[in-house]
Amino acid sequence: MTGRAAHGSPGGVLGRTLDRVLHPVFATAILAASAALLVFAAASLAGTGAAILHYPYGGEYGEGIVWQQMRDVLSGRAYAPLGVFPALVYHYPPVYHLAAGLLARAAGLEELLSGRLVSLGATVAAAFLVGVLTHDALRPTEARLVRLGCAVMAGLVCFVLAPVGMPRTAFSSTTRALCAAKPSLRERSSARPRPSS
Repeated sequence: MTGRAAHGSPGGVLGRTLDRVLHPVFATAILAASAALLVFAAASLAGTGAAILHYPYGGEYGEGIVWQQMRDVLSGRAYAPLGVFPALVYHYPPVYHLAAGLLARAAGLEELLSGRLVSLGATVAAAFLVGVLTHDALRPTEARLVRLGCAVMAGLVCFVLAPVGMPRTAFSSTTRALCAAKPSLRERSSARPRPSS
């Protein structure tokens, strides 16, 4: 056979040999470079996150609003009529606000720090769940190390996206964690259905 084979590689014995030898080498090199970039970006973000955790001021424009919403939720003044000044709009249910407020009160933490810790914990949970989903999405016939490597890389992507991974007072991180949990829990529940009574 001359020219290119059906799968697009050079034809003949030399082409098939190159495919068998070079393809795994290039694939391994690309995966190793991608993993190194992900680890570097995640480590950089971890350093920034550690610095922000104890930063005494708002790390971004929405922290103050969310912090006040948390205080209103805990005091019972949230979700009130908008005729009272200052009027705060609550876009989401109070899951994040309650978690951050309860952590602050239970652990004796400053409220801004507790909010950032809840956000960081939710981001870690979302990253873990993305890794679990990636691991479970790969064929069971794939090598265990390949499935684990892909799961770790997929989870690290959650930290590379700086606005996603920053530990700041924001309810969007809990939303992401809950959204990541839904397909994971659905897959697990369909794999192990409840016995009928």
